[in-house]
Amino acid sequence: PLAAPSEKAKARGHVKVDNDAPSVKSFIDSVTLRLSVSLPP
Repeated sequence: PLAAPSEKAKARGHVKVDNDAPSVKSFIDSVTLRLSVSLPP
């Protein structure tokens, strides 16, 4: 059942962000990690 919304999101060019929640979370995590590394402790 989860595959259908994912395929639909791909077909729509990822317009639905809530279907890509894991991708968005990993993107935010990577940005946060980059900021924490570039900033002094």
